[in-house]
Amino acid sequence: MRDGDSAGGGVPGKSDDRPVPAPTPGRPTLLDVLSGQAAVPNSLATPPCAAKSPDVAPDNSRLGVYLKTWAALLIIFCIARFVLFANSTENAIFWVTSGYMITVWVGVAAAHLTENQKFLSYLRSEHPLHGESCGFAPANGFRLLPFVWSEDDLGDIEVTRLKLQYRRVLLLGLAVFLHMPVIFLVSMIAASMK
Repeated sequence: MRDGDSAGGGVPGKSDDRPVPAPTPGRPTLLDVLSGQAAVPNSLATPPCAAKSPDVAPDNSRLGVYLKTWAALLIIFCIARFVLFANSTENAIFWVTSGYMITVWVGVAAAHLTENQKFLSYLRSEHPLHGESCGFAPANGFRLLPFVWSEDDLGDIEVTRLKLQYRRVLLLGLAVFLHMPVIFLVSMIAASMK
């Protein structure tokens, strides 16, 4: 070999003299997985935090309640606005729309407060040093956001589950926030077009 050449030199057609390690028994090679001849091992298919326990999913029952409540309120609003108040004045339609928006925001605030308190109480009881050092306080939810969206789970699967649940409630709040101007504009433009 010349100076600067490595074994095989990365040149096509040249062989490498180093021995190829034998595959681990019971564990498929990458080529087997990519060709579809073997399934992805569980250790690779799940993220490290999920590998600790099979129960990493957030509490979908509470999230389902939040989503079903929002959908029910939206359906009630649409029926009230476009059927019951179809021929009402703009002032009446404004108050129906405002009533819907206030009701939904109170619900989102209650869901956020519930998830925030569950998360903070668990952190304070199970991880008091981390909770106090980060200054988590119910009065300032913004200080908690960087931790909620971080990868750090403190080595606790329950923290991962609570963070996932809290993220979903935050995304629900964002969806509600973004749909409010649309609902308001559609409702009020339809009222001014009659």
